[in-house]
Amino acid sequence: MRMQTNFPARKVSATAIGTAFITVVLWMLKTANPDLVIPEAVSAAITTMVVFAFGYFTPPGARDGVMETASLKQT
Repeated sequence: MRMQTNFPARKVSATAIGTAFITVVLWMLKTANPDLVIPEAVSAAITTMVVFAFGYFTPPGARDGVMETASLKQT
């Protein structure tokens, strides 16, 4: 199976935006409060959860379908 178009799926774009979003939010928190210490493991966990949420709650786009390729057809 493969995607119908070469454009990235809407969910993939949403997760990329989610990654940038949480990176900027964590940077802003650390900049606003220099004494704030967020362990790297916690920062990574927060990023993972936010990116998952962005992808999960984004509905698929109209062109995000997949199509069956000749190599995967059942004979």
